[in-house]
Amino acid sequence: MEEELDSVMHMLFFQTRSHIQMDLSNLPYLPLTLLTKLLNMARDLRLKKRVMVLNGLTLSGHHYLKRFGLIRLVFPSDSILRESHRDPRG
Repeated sequence: MEEELDSVMHMLFFQTRSHIQMDLSNLPYLPLTLLTKLLNMARDLRLKKRVMVLNGLTLSGHHYLKRFGLIRLVFPSDSILRESHRDPRG
């Protein structure tokens, strides 16, 4: 299953040019390994001026992100969203 997840995440990253929004509300819990993969992808997206939004994040996942200051990585502020849509030519 991990190989399939890696393949899907790779496809999302390289075959799309837009922001990525994921709905996690059907997951009863979020394994730390999956959360780590999502955070790594969110970081890589941010470097490409794209963002990842996680909807339906479990309460424990939300607390984890908040505790380690990672919440803005997947829940960007409005200014970050505006910056990512800005025309690079000025």
